[in-house]
Amino acid sequence: MEGDVTDAGLPEKLGQFDCLVSFETIEHVAEEERFLANVYNLLKSDGTLVLSTPFGKGRGKPCGSPFHVHQLTADEFRDLFPAYAAKTFYVQRGGLIKPVNGQDEHYPLGIAVCRK
Repeated sequence: MEGDVTDAGLPEKLGQFDCLVSFETIEHVAEEERFLANVYNLLKSDGTLVLSTPFGKGRGKPCGSPFHVHQLTADEFRDLFPAYAAKTFYVQRGGLIKPVNGQDEHYPLGIAVCRK
């Protein structure tokens, strides 16, 4: 299947799902709010979203990849999911994935597991 993650009709076309996984997609999408609204609407009432993204300097700041619209800061990333009832955040470096523990260490990737 091929589609546009910002297509407002996507939830109507595809229906709803128990779980959606989006690994390193959002940094490529200029219409981030539309993408997140679609993801939310594509989930069933108790559905789960697993979404990851590389961290960077933040919205509106240049990043090292010509294919990325931007790379969010860790704080910007955590602020993306206010509509979800439960959220757990993880960080990743190489093969290591661990829960966010409040320490000020730098990890290049963030992962959110959110329940609607």
